[in-house]
Parts: sequence; structure tokens; C-alpha cells
Amino acid sequence: MTLAHSDHGSGPAIVLLHAFPLNREMWRDVVDPISAAGWRVITPDLPGFGASTPTVATIDEMADAVAALLDECGVHSAVIGGCSMGGYVGLAFAQRYPGRVAGLLLVDTKASADSDDARANRERIAQQVIDSGSPRALASTMPDTLLGSSTRRDNPALVDWVQQRILAAPVAGIAAAQRAMAGRREQFDTLASLRVPTLSIRGAEDGTATAADHAAMAAAALDVVDVEVPNAGHLLPIEQPSAFLAHVLPFLERVRGPHC
Repeated sequence: MTLAHSDHGSGPAIVLLHAFPLNREMWRDVVDPISAAGWRVITPDLPGFGASTPTVATIDEMADAVAALLDECGVHSAVIGGCSMGGYVGLAFAQRYPGRVAGLLLVDTKASADSDDARANRERIAQQVIDSGSPRALASTMPDTLLGSSTRRDNPALVDWVQQRILAAPVAGIAAAQRAMAGRREQFDTLASLRVPTLSIRGAEDGTATAADHAAMAAAALDVVDVEVPNAGHLLPIEQPSAFLAHVLPFLERVRGPHC
């Protein structure tokens, strides 16, 4: 499977994996500053989203598609970064390809598996979009979950941008991704086994990947920095890109020498 992607800059590589149900455009505000700092920034559309039309059944298959993309790009190892669903894929990649991970960037995500209630809700959403043939109902409610209260109050243009991206998401991709996320495995053992630096960063107004979720990841990882950014929710890189970069760029400089 070939993933549609953008490839900017030169130097050691960082792969940025987007949140559900968006696409690589969610990294729009941070790609240029990271590439200007001397990094090759690869941003794929995960299977079923953006221009990557084939869907897959599992998060592991998404991770395998990322590994195939790195092969295509001639990259052996990279910093693997992911927001929300992208974080699940990043953790699966680290579990399956630990020797290819130079560092791990976990953004508004979690290492735990879904509860029974969460799995049931994902199946409800998957079936709803299939039955209706449209993500319209999801687009009307999901920005309230994805975006922090500060963003919803102060940045209506971003609220509209997120809503439009949800409306553009393919029904098949939404349903397949919901079912893949429902079936993902717990990844605390993966964090405990990694011998590379990890940055765990979340928006303080994120009610989905909570402070407790990030504390649990930090407790499991061997070499981790755990950061909370105010005035942002579940999509920190587009809600507060400057604050995101203020933490990510120093982390990447730390990773660059010994691991890249």
C-alpha cells in the first residue's frame, strides 16, 4: 500500500501522523518551522483519509503502511510523531519496528486500549456513517470534542476548518478507522521497552486524551518529557502551533545528536 504524503526539507526524518478524521493538512502550521530547523518532515494521509484511498482493518496495518512509506522514501529510522489516532499508529509502529524509531512524539493520545463502552460507541459511529452515507452528523458534533473551549470561543475560523475536513472525510475511511481504533492493543509495554526519548504533550482542555492518560504513559516510558499546553484541546498542533513548536523543536534537537 502506498500512502499519499508530503515530504518537506532535508536532514534526519520525522514522520507526523494525523488525528481522526482529518488528514495530513492538520500539520500545516508546523511543517515549515520543523523543516527550517533542519528536519525532513514526512506527513502521510493515513489509510482511508485524504488522498490515501485504500482502507485497512487494524492499527497495526496502518503502522505497516507507514513502514512501507519510509522504505519508499529511503528512510531507515525516523522520529515518529502522532496526534490522537496518529499516536495509536505511532505506538503500534514502535511495537512492530522498534529499531526504526529515533524518538517518539505522542500528542493528545493514549497507550491504553478502549473500554467496552468506547468500543461500542465507535461501532455506533461507524454504522451511523455507513447507514447515512455521510459524515454530516459527525461533523456537526465532533468539533466540540476535538477542539478546546478556548479555541471554540476565540477561533471560529478553525472550528469551521475542522468541520469542513470532517465533511470531506470518506465514509469508508471513517468506519474502518473507528473499528481499527476499537481493536487496538494496549501499548504500555512498548513504551517501557523503548530506548529512545519520548515527548508526551497534550492540550490542557483535552477531554479525550486526559491528564491521567498522559501521566500513565509518562510512568511507563523510560525517557520521557510530559508537557501540558494551556488553551488547547485534542488538536494541539493546529490550536496552539507556536506553543507546540516551543516544546517540540528543543525535543528534536535533543534527539538529533545521539539517535539520528
